[in-house]
Amino acid sequence: MRVEGLSKTFRHARRRSGSRRDVHAVRDVSLAVEQAECLGIAGESGSGKSTLARMLVGLEPPSAGSIWVKGERLPERPKSSDRRLHARRIQMVFQDPYSSLDPRQSVGRVLDEVQRVHFDRDRPSRAARSAKLLDAVGLNAEYASAVPRSLSGGQRQRLAIARVLAAEPSVIVLDEAVSALDVSIQAQILNLLSDLRTEFSLTYIFISHDLAVIRQVSDRVMVLYRGRLMEQAGAEEIFDSPHHPYSQLLLDSAPRARMSLQQRPERGFLADDGCLFRGRCIHAYARCQTEPPLLPVSPSAQARCWLAEEDPVTGQPKEKP
Repeated sequence: MRVEGLSKTFRHARRRSGSRRDVHAVRDVSLAVEQAECLGIAGESGSGKSTLARMLVGLEPPSAGSIWVKGERLPERPKSSDRRLHARRIQMVFQDPYSSLDPRQSVGRVLDEVQRVHFDRDRPSRAARSAKLLDAVGLNAEYASAVPRSLSGGQRQRLAIARVLAAEPSVIVLDEAVSALDVSIQAQILNLLSDLRTEFSLTYIFISHDLAVIRQVSDRVMVLYRGRLMEQAGAEEIFDSPHHPYSQLLLDSAPRARMSLQQRPERGFLADDGCLFRGRCIHAYARCQTEPPLLPVSPSAQARCWLAEEDPVTGQPKEKP
């Protein structure tokens, strides 16, 4: 999957004063994911993660940019046939499995419906495929007649994953897919996703605010702040030695044993020009009034920060804060 320059702006109605405040949820994001790779997308609430996910699966039209899956571009004004093809290629597992399932449909009907929409199969073939999917996600065949309200949270999420697999997609987007589950159930679902990825050579885009989960499942990580890509690198590199001050702030804020809790200073101003993070950055200096591009900081990492430009001799920034 490849995404180029994806942006989303929500336009609000004009105020009485005549002005209009637009919300830039996603700002010029580009990414690429190879087959069987897991790309993690991290960021705090409001960073644009879910809006990006909804655009990737076609639930939200982008304001700008393009989406490519298997070398084919999703049309700007997709027809019904285009949307159906895109839905086959990329599927989504939502945060709340119960609200994403029809409470009146049994487990068997949920899986059967997906196959009827996307494939030309007779009923026995669909039933056999449904049985295999239930087995793959760790649900017995006896659950085929159950309805979502009779399932536990972990079982509902397993059903949601089975429903996604029923479409046989190339890419699966998981938007906070384990955040609503108990910690023990989270571990089961994460292990299940790992096993399914190996068995079916699946490609994941895993979106979460939980950095521990992101680190466990991802090969590469992208960090978003106010819709802008701030840093991207291999998972181990970004967690062991983050290059952007915002990435470091996220890691420092993650709860951990014996962490000292103290009142944080008020949030700084939110800049709409220059570096978007400069109002909260302790390293901000004059040059930050101009927004930096993504700068290479290692052979496999980039960061949107002027501090990444270092003198090759001294190792210090070219301009001192």
